[in-house]
Amino acid sequence: MKKILLLFLTMICLISCSPTPAEDSSNSDGTVISDTVVNTSDTTVNIYGPISNIKRDSILISSTNFKSMSKGTIKDMSESIDLLEKYVDAGQYGPFNVYEINYIKKNPKTVTTLNSLSKKSKLILKQVLPSYRKSFAKNLANVLWEKDVYVTCSGSNSDILNITGGIFASNENIKDCQIIVQSDASHFKFKQVRYRWYRGEDEYTSYTLN
Repeated sequence: MKKILLLFLTMICLISCSPTPAEDSSNSDGTVISDTVVNTSDTTVNIYGPISNIKRDSILISSTNFKSMSKGTIKDMSESIDLLEKYVDAGQYGPFNVYEINYIKKNPKTVTTLNSLSKKSKLILKQVLPSYRKSFAKNLANVLWEKDVYVTCSGSNSDILNITGGIFASNENIKDCQIIVQSDASHFKFKQVRYRWYRGEDEYTSYTLN
């Protein structure tokens, strides 16, 4: 019990102590997106916080090479997912409360930008998540290999996280590990986490994620 908790406290420290993601001048395909953003000459940008935030995030999403984040840390990728997910449902004003939406609706250019940002975020997220999941598994594997815990991912979209180690002969350790891994695995959109206690074993304990 103590051993498994120590291993994953190390993992959590790696995530929380990592640097923030760097910005890049290209999108996921290496090109700069030139979609229109909120007009900076529009006085509402300076008056209403939500509109200013949309403008800022539109520029950031258009100018960031999200694909390159897969070469960074778990925190790099996690923060990129956070930014993109913020606007996945933006066409229905997902990130904003009723008070903020009233201001946004008064600015047609902002509504247009918000709808475009929603479509763009969905597309980028779909493109980068498989590589993010591979990198997540690799980062985790690098942290845990000295403790004889091996981590890989599988599946057509790299959406199955496989964790192997002798400590997982204990159901209690499997349960404790899943409690710790669940949040990050869900955030990276893994569909399943599988545990086995030695490589080559055909049977495993699995958890299906929503």
